[in-house]
Amino acid sequence: MLQLSPSVIIYPPLWVIVLCSLAIAFGTATGAWRIIKT
Repeated sequence: MLQLSPSVIIYPPLWVIVLCSLAIAFGTATGAWRIIKT
């Protein structure tokens, strides 16, 4: 969320939110798998 003025709020597109959450989930899954294997 980006607020330029008190009345204007810009939200990111849905695909940006989905892509970021998938990237975070993938990174967490691969990092956690490394820890589990040790």
